[in-house]
Amino acid sequence: MANLNLSRLGKTYPGNVIAVSDVSAEIEHGEFIVLVGPSGCGKSTILRMIAGLETITTGDLHIGKRHVNGLEPGDRDIAMVFQNYALYPHMTVRKNMEYGLRNEGLPRSEIDTRIAEATRTLRLEDYLDRKPRQLSGGQRQRVAMGRAIVRDPAVFLFDEPLSNLDAKLRTQLRAELKSLHQRLGATFIYVTHDQVEAMSLAHRIIIMSQGRVEQIGTPMDLYHRPATRFVADFIGTPAMNMLNATLSRDQASATLADGTAIPLPAAISRPPGAALTLGLRPEHLVVGHAGPITLALRSVFTEHLGADTLLHACLGDSDTPVIMRLNAADAPAAGHMLTASATPDKMHVFDAVTGARIAT
Repeated sequence: MANLNLSRLGKTYPGNVIAVSDVSAEIEHGEFIVLVGPSGCGKSTILRMIAGLETITTGDLHIGKRHVNGLEPGDRDIAMVFQNYALYPHMTVRKNMEYGLRNEGLPRSEIDTRIAEATRTLRLEDYLDRKPRQLSGGQRQRVAMGRAIVRDPAVFLFDEPLSNLDAKLRTQLRAELKSLHQRLGATFIYVTHDQVEAMSLAHRIIIMSQGRVEQIGTPMDLYHRPATRFVADFIGTPAMNMLNATLSRDQASATLADGTAIPLPAAISRPPGAALTLGLRPEHLVVGHAGPITLALRSVFTEHLGADTLLHACLGDSDTPVIMRLNAADAPAAGHMLTASATPDKMHVFDAVTGARIAT
């Protein structure tokens, strides 16, 4: 069983450069965990510490019942798939896939069986005698995954494996990865900066920012109950609309810069005048006076994305951006004034100073 326990992991480089600080997580056997966050947030460093490619400065890492801080990568029962494929260019697909197995001293019959199963799973049977330069990017990534699969590890680690592929191929391989995880039943830990990948693949997501964990939860937990403004802003396409406001005297409403009163989901135990950030998803705003929250908007431009139409607008005469999802027929011309509305139960309230979610 490949449970992982990350207990207050930290990584500090020479010069007191802190890459990861105080990261803790319990990962169950068979979970698909995605580490997501902007570039430089520490997610790949965590993956490399799990793999044994980076030493752990502070904290403890257990894989199963073993404390692995000091173990070599080859002794951790893990396999890693890299962004750049890391294939041997002078070897055929077959030789790339069997290389690690030969080094382990497995019998020829066992090697052949494992390669046959992996190539069938990944639809690589017709490419076994080709070299990497004769393959497309998607085929090379399948070979890299096949090389990991044949080792039959307890844990698979993926470091942005789809980032070099075009959008259509990324979508296709995301579906194949999801299916592969279901067939293998192994523990997958996957790093990406793409929140769409994270939302579509993960059982649970670990959102990172500046070397620390912002929130751990299911994709829908993070989408509907973000713990911080950072999470709310990062998860969701397009991003959540953020409006600066101050808490009104009655503590049950907030006031925007233009004087618009916004009813809150519930009264907030903060001093009147406290700085707040109010968040509304684009799909929760509708045209007209359909809810008690009303915003005066000025249309700027419209994006027609097939099934979706996005209206980019500004709040009143300000330059505060607001995005709405609309039916194409409802999209107003640029410069047109309109009223948008929402209900308070769809609103998220954050402390404007700390960024923390305020319970309502």
